[in-house]
Amino acid sequence: MSEIRTGILAVVFLMFTAGASGDGNVYLGLGFGGGDLDIDQSSFPGADFIINDISGDVLVGDITASYRFDNDWSVDLSFEAYNSFDILLINDVIDLNTVRVGGGYHFPSDGWLSAFAKGGLSYWDIDFKESIFLNPGPEGTTSRSGTNAYFQIGAEARIGSAFAMRIYYDVSNPDIGDTRALKFSIGGYF
Repeated sequence: MSEIRTGILAVVFLMFTAGASGDGNVYLGLGFGGGDLDIDQSSFPGADFIINDISGDVLVGDITASYRFDNDWSVDLSFEAYNSFDILLINDVIDLNTVRVGGGYHFPSDGWLSAFAKGGLSYWDIDFKESIFLNPGPEGTTSRSGTNAYFQIGAEARIGSAFAMRIYYDVSNPDIGDTRALKFSIGGYF
């Protein structure tokens, strides 16, 4: 989570010190939301504890930087984190972090609202930590990493010339299962 805090501070600093003019094609934004993470236990052979098939709600955050060309195509770089809830140390802890490189198209609009579709590659790393509740002995841990495709659709509302709000839904299918998330972001054009 320290990477997310650092990224949030960097984006906020850039947004307010660079004085978002709205004349630029560079977008910086912070997204938050909820998602679903479905994990297949057969993806973790040799783990030092039992990983049950998991399907559950997670918190999702991302930091996105993109460049939007004059022809409405864009290239994106983002960092995304899925983190499970750990209530009273009862649940196993799951952290899925991704770095995404992709591109997309913003459908032209005469007004302040537009739609977009994006896709690309997601480089992911997942870490599991066994809960300490009713678990004798040391807690087991395991991790995996890989690459897969992701897809995203959404809408963007421009507020003035500089600031924008986005709502978007994305899906990916890593080797370990499936991820789905609905996120809301705020950002600015520079």
